[in-house]
Amino acid sequence: MLANENRPPVANDEGVEVRPILETLNRIRGGRTLDLMSLELNRVVKNVHETGKKAVMILELEVKPVKKIEGAVEITADIRSKLAKIEPSSDLLFADEDGNLHTRNPRQGDIFDKPPRVV
Repeated sequence: MLANENRPPVANDEGVEVRPILETLNRIRGGRTLDLMSLELNRVVKNVHETGKKAVMILELEVKPVKKIEGAVEITADIRSKLAKIEPSSDLLFADEDGNLHTRNPRQGDIFDKPPRVV
């Protein structure tokens, strides 16, 4: 069992013990849902460290009845995230008359092109 053994079982409003959600998630996609959630959470945490901003991980469970099987439900797990935008970096470049870009201004001479002056 995945739940802490020191905790009492959870019961619904009618007092009926409710199965822990981790047991159910472990059965969806043969346990792959928990793996995918772990991977997505890892992505979210890395994004938060990179940006210094918040990100959100979302687990959406769609539960619908199976029409021809009494008591059966179909569960679809959708795992996604809203990552913080990584701000684009920029560089200052200079364009020449031909439209080519340079790291130095081509219209400005280099101070090392001229020999040093004797003072």
